[in-house]
Amino acid sequence: MKQKIKKLINFTEEYQKKEDIILRDHLSVERTKLANERTLLSYIRTSLYLILGGIAFLGMEDLNELKGLGYFSLALSIVILSLESFASFS
Repeated sequence: MKQKIKKLINFTEEYQKKEDIILRDHLSVERTKLANERTLLSYIRTSLYLILGGIAFLGMEDLNELKGLGYFSLALSIVILSLESFASFS
């Protein structure tokens, strides 16, 4: 496994760009960056909605049986935040 990773690292270090990037390629790279940013923001938005929903369920005094759903929502938001932070930094 480590040899495969080293081989990939060596390949990317040895790669040399032989021709200039054309406008179409540059625009496709920019579109990909913008799509990744939109995905990151949607993960953050989803986790914030889950946090708000969990707090709302925990704040309900009349329906105590929904407190489990509130804790589940808070735990799920933490999982989604950790997944998106792992995905965005790797």
